[in-house]
Amino acid sequence: MHCRRFLLSALAILTISFALAFIIRVKEKRSEEHTANHSLQTVSQTTAVPVAARSPMEEWLGRWEFSECWPMLQGVGANCIQYEMNISNEGARTIADLDAVGFQTDSHVRGIVKLKKDGIKIVYVKVRESGLFDDAYKAGDGLFDLSSQNGKIVTTWEKLKPALDKNKSEGVRFERVN
Repeated sequence: MHCRRFLLSALAILTISFALAFIIRVKEKRSEEHTANHSLQTVSQTTAVPVAARSPMEEWLGRWEFSECWPMLQGVGANCIQYEMNISNEGARTIADLDAVGFQTDSHVRGIVKLKKDGIKIVYVKVRESGLFDDAYKAGDGLFDLSSQNGKIVTTWEKLKPALDKNKSEGVRFERVN
């Protein structure tokens, strides 16, 4: 009996350690990107460049995040999945690099961003890095839409679905982080 409690406690500590390490990794990555972006902004502020009107697509450029967590079935701690998306221009097109990492999840895909009347659609193009479920999508699949509704960014899921049922409905999910 004492051995079982010890093992459950050890498992809980390992789970919490994994979750904390994951959160620290994400925060370090954001800090590195913020530093790089700040350096680029400093350079662009010292260089005189004519400013053109912003296109509707430019409003969607940047880093976006969504995370979901749920309690472990046994023991203490939580299971989490972190979704990170970077929308940027690549030549004449706008791309979305999406990473979903966490509990039984490891996906790194690239999508093309299509402008819609009230937002954007992320359409699957290819796998960027090998991970789990690499064959989950085919080229041209709509992954999800982001739209601006009453000042909020609303996600409408298509082929890509979050893990938790409560997050599968249309709603505010992704938030811009820069």
